[in-house]
Amino acid sequence: MIDEYNIVITGVGGQGVITAARILSWAGLIEGYKVRGGEIHGLSQRFGSVASFVRYGSKVFGSTVPEGSANIIIALEPLESLRVIEYIKKEGYVIINTKKIPPLAVNLGNTTYPSLEEIKQIIEKDFNAKPIFINASKAAESLGDPVLENTIMIGALTRLPDFPIRISSLKEALRFVVPEKKVDINIKALQIGKNILSSQINKF
Repeated sequence: MIDEYNIVITGVGGQGVITAARILSWAGLIEGYKVRGGEIHGLSQRFGSVASFVRYGSKVFGSTVPEGSANIIIALEPLESLRVIEYIKKEGYVIINTKKIPPLAVNLGNTTYPSLEEIKQIIEKDFNAKPIFINASKAAESLGDPVLENTIMIGALTRLPDFPIRISSLKEALRFVVPEKKVDINIKALQIGKNILSSQINKF
């Protein structure tokens, strides 16, 4: 039994942040871990920021991940990774979907959207963490369903060192979370995510 393992999932409303948290939570229960979790909702119906926490381990009691203790951040939108970056621990992984969804302030011209390279530099230099960029949206579109980007990102986690959940448990968890008719395509999405990161993992 692990003492503590923390995951933060972030994105904007409609990207499946809460669904991703439910999949990871069910998978943790299937593995036999104690699981805790919670959410922070912005204007989720209007593309506002959303963040969810999933915590595994014998020494996990609260539902919120303490700042500086997340093993992994999953960002379904690049800029959202910086909104929660204070949660990442040193040498933690920040898995980022490359598809940008500019916030209102950017669309109104009040501010600029940072480049992926700028986001990478902030994560590496200011927080001593490891960013990994994945075009999960493109992979989801290849399966015919853009909503699958969250499942693809979860599949990528299975290639990270010390990630405590087996892909078999994630596949089983899908049956508790997604509609029955969507289980098979979500299982494909998990495998695609795993394969995408398998081609990059030696870089980290």
